[in-house]
Formats: sequence, C-alpha cells, structure tokens
Amino acid sequence: MKDKLLTDSQIKFLMSMRCWVHPFCYVPPSPKECYLITASGLKCQECPFRITDENKAKEYRIIYERLIIEREKKHYEFLKSKHWKKDVRPKILQYDEYRCLIYGEEVSPKDAHIHHIIDFSGDEDLSPKNLATLCTKCHAKLHPVFPGGMWALGWPDLEKVKIELKNFYEKVREASIKNKGRLKAPLEHIMMHLCLICQHLEECDIGRFTLNDISANMKGFELLTQKRCYIADLREGLKHVIVEGSITDMGAPKIVETKYGLTQLAVATLKDQTGEITLNLWGDQIGKVKAGDRVRIEEGYIVAYEGRLTLNVPKNWGAIIVNPTNTPSTPYWKPSGNWKGKKMIATCSMCGREFTYVYLGGPIKKRCERCCKSREIKKGTTVKTTCLRCGSNFSYEYSKGPLREYCDVCRKIAAKKSNKEEILKQQVKEMYLKGIRPYKIAENLGIKRNTLNYWLNNLFPDREKWKRSNSLSRRINKINEIEAT
Repeated sequence: MKDKLLTDSQIKFLMSMRCWVHPFCYVPPSPKECYLITASGLKCQECPFRITDENKAKEYRIIYERLIIEREKKHYEFLKSKHWKKDVRPKILQYDEYRCLIYGEEVSPKDAHIHHIIDFSGDEDLSPKNLATLCTKCHAKLHPVFPGGMWALGWPDLEKVKIELKNFYEKVREASIKNKGRLKAPLEHIMMHLCLICQHLEECDIGRFTLNDISANMKGFELLTQKRCYIADLREGLKHVIVEGSITDMGAPKIVETKYGLTQLAVATLKDQTGEITLNLWGDQIGKVKAGDRVRIEEGYIVAYEGRLTLNVPKNWGAIIVNPTNTPSTPYWKPSGNWKGKKMIATCSMCGREFTYVYLGGPIKKRCERCCKSREIKKGTTVKTTCLRCGSNFSYEYSKGPLREYCDVCRKIAAKKSNKEEILKQQVKEMYLKGIRPYKIAENLGIKRNTLNYWLNNLFPDREKWKRSNSLSRRINKINEIEAT
C-alpha cells in the first residue's frame, strides 16, 4: 500500500512533519492567514506535496499513523543510548554555550533540554542544524503534548492561553529568523497548538480538532496523574495533589535564602475535615490568600521539613484557587495501604543503625530515638541511660553527637580489646618482615589463618597482587611442562 501510493520523497516529507496541515491541505479556509502554514515556512500554493482530494488525504493519514509509531519508538530508544547522553548531548550544549536558543538565558547541563527540529528524527541528523538547546519551559511550550507547557501557558483558561501563546510565538519567530542559516526548519513549525490563536479557530476543522485533542489530552493527564486528597492521606513525596480546605492561620512574610536566591516566604495553615497541614506561600503567592479563605491547591507537592509535612505550590503550573465555585472531576485518592499502627524498619541518617518503630502517621522517621533525643539535649546536660552490653544504668555529661550506648566499664573493655588487636598486628608485621611464613606466625600467635591473611593484605597491599601474579605464573609453567612431556 505504501509503495503504490507514495514515492520516497512523499514519505520523507510526510515523516518530517514540516507542515501540520498536510495531508489535509484543502481544509484551511484562508491558507494565507493560517498560522500552521506560515509556521512551516512553506508556500501552500507552490508546495509540490499539496493534496486537494479528501479520500487521498485519508489514505495518506493511515500510512502516516502506521509509520510514525515505528519512528517514535526508534527515537525514544536512541534517547536512552550512551551515545546520545555521553557524546551528542554535551556537544550541542557546548555549541550553544549552555544557553536557551529562544530566550538566550543560561541553563544548567542538568536542566537543559535538547530539541529535535525535525520531530522524532532520533539519530538521523545529529548536527546543530537539527538539534538545539532549550530551557525546560520553552521546550514544554513548543510541544502541546507536554501538559507542563500548556499549564505554563495558562491552561485551562483559554483566553490566557491565547495571550501567552501569542507572546511566546513572537519570541520563537525571532529566534528562528536569527538562526535561519543554521536550522533545518523554523522552530515554530512544530507548534500544532498555534490554531488556538487563529481567528478562524471556530470555522476550521483542523482548529476545532486541535482544541478538542488538547482538551482530551489534558483531561486524561489530570485524571492519570493528579491526586485529589484529604489532608490526613497526604504522604511525603506525593506530587500533583489537589487539596481543598480553609486557611485558619496566616504568618507574616519573611525573607529567606534558597538555592535560587533570596525570596519571600509566608507560612499558612490549611485545614479540612480530616486534619491540617502547613502551606508554604512563596513570592507572588503570598498576596493571593488570607485567613478565613476557602482555598483549592492544584498540582501541589508534599515535602517533610523539620519533622512535619508541608504543602508547596509550583510557580509555573501550580494553582491556588480562592473560594472555588466548581468541584473537580478527579475522585478522592485512597492510599494503597494503611500504614498506621504497623511496624516500620528504617536506617538512622545520623548514626547509621537500623531501628524499628510503630508508624502513627505523618512523615517517615529518619532518625532513631537516641539521635532524636540528642538533638533536644543541650551541651552539659546530665543524661541517664542504660548500657546495651551489660544492662546497667549509668549517667554522663552530654557534649555532642548521638547518645552513648555503653557504660564506662564496657567502653574500657572494648578499648582494651582494640589495643590487644593493635599489639598483635604489630607482632605480625615484625615477624612477616623477618621472613617467617604466615602459617608459622598463625601457630605462634594463636591467630586464625583467615584473620591473619586479612591483616597481612591490609598491612601489605601489594602482597595480594604478588600472590595472584605468582600463582598465575606457576600455573603457566605447569601447563608448559605438561605440554612439553
């Protein structure tokens, strides 16, 4: 079917996705005013691949959908390869001097995105003609399939989206004109959502289809990722949460230092019928709410700070809706398991020991009881505790670090044991340097052979290498003798 209908040049043009109108070239009511045709950089009337027959266009579309699945799969497989991560990506970042091609702002190697000018082109062209450095926000805004980009444009407020998209489109066009000699195609040719700012949106089939498609994708993504939660069900690390409640308390703004620089922070308390949580308001978010307001937080994320859960709202695509009138369609999220009352095993981040505790809600514990107590105890305080070795009660004056686990007697025994070991190691070293064989050293000092070998390997690191190379040379000599006989 593919061979009968399409030539190689037609397939190449179809796969380049250079024009989002193709193969339905006859649909736009006014081709000269169509943003998609303008963005492609092509002249519709002069295009050799222009299609005016509806049946032919549908056949082309079927072929396109089959081919694009294979192309997309190869593209994403290549993005996982070492060649892309270690060779191609760093070279493009260096070529663009770690700057976003659209806004010219500096981006870190970790956060930078490499954009394929020809979509899903994978490893077909790895030169700067087909690859460009972009910041996270610009890359998301270029592709309407990325929900983060649509939220950054102001979705679901369509009027706001139109204003933001028009401003962004102008910036993208400026970047395309500036880099005309470098890029294979204009940056904006990939922007399928340009239909939203077209004056013929309502009367054009492509425009209506684009709007419905974006709406369906965004709704589906929200249902899949967003979690509408009661405050009692919130856990550390949750993202994309929807929480609704009342502001019961509002703290005064204060200036704090973050990894992004100095900013303002106000701490509020959000309460619903199941509990309450600390709500952090940053920068411009502070003036949006006041005590007594009914608030809905969308796209929030949960972080544990100083042993308590805090709710934060992303600056770019998070939303704070005051006195909401509508109810979200997303059903309430139920945790996969009720952990309350269950025994939890964790590793203390301070002393490194494993400990168990009964989970009663809130963030997961990161420190054992001893280390938690040590954070509360001041220097010079007399501490009473029990020795883990002999079980006796003892007291001492606290200085710093984790609490002591052993009494003075047990500590002295442990110190003597370590001293005895050091003396034995010194004797082993002296005897070995004199040329005494290891098995004789083990017999004379009453040490196990495994322990002795471990000590000798630590005292003489080259000994292990010599043993291996010596045993290998002996084996080679033996093999040579057998072959000779």
